[in-house]
Amino acid sequence: MQITQCLHAAILVSDLERAEQFYGNVLGLPKVDRQLKFTGAWYQIGNFQIHLIENRDVAIALSNVPRQSRGNEGTEPAPGLFCCLLG
Repeated sequence: MQITQCLHAAILVSDLERAEQFYGNVLGLPKVDRQLKFTGAWYQIGNFQIHLIENRDVAIALSNVPRQSRGNEGTEPAPGLFCCLLG
């Protein structure tokens, strides 16, 4: 079995509005319509999608992880989930 394609990455964010500003306005990625009940936003890059999932407890869960801020005070790294197509 081998990985043939990566389909999407899910990124937990504590501030969805700020994350949408970055992915949509700064990076210029097109937003994908989604019909899910939980708060989030999807962005498309070719055949790959970035799934932003809001979880306001992310910063608390990672409070002991050192920050690597470059002018974005209050930002924390967030865990990601990846989905790959196996062939």
